[in-house]
Amino acid sequence: MRTLTETEQKAKGFLNLNLRTKTLLIIVIAFVILFSVFLSNYFIDHTAVLTSDFYNINQPPSFEHWFGTDWMGRDMFMRTLLGLGISIGVGAFASVISTIVAIILGVFSSVNVLVDEFVTAVIDLFGSIPHILLIIL
Repeated sequence: MRTLTETEQKAKGFLNLNLRTKTLLIIVIAFVILFSVFLSNYFIDHTAVLTSDFYNINQPPSFEHWFGTDWMGRDMFMRTLLGLGISIGVGAFASVISTIVAIILGVFSSVNVLVDEFVTAVIDLFGSIPHILLIIL
């Protein structure tokens, strides 16, 4: 009978975790990555991202410019990181507002049957509108 060495046991450590622990670990790692991208917005020099450098026009990816540069010599990685941070911030803000509105509507609908029917009718009305029309509007 063969016994596992300590190194082999450590190598199988992640694989031996149950599904709940693996899922939680992946969620925590994803949250840390998204939160660090969001926080990076506050440490990026916005003027340097927007400033043109005509000596570095259309450079390929390198250690200095990870995604290369565009036709005006701007660093594409920093611009991408800035855009991602803004998008994550807008999404988080929209989620918080949506949660607050849902809590308020839930509290009001629990007060009275008439208010509950009105809130249900409004939700059904918004649910019947195709999402593409809401995006266009």
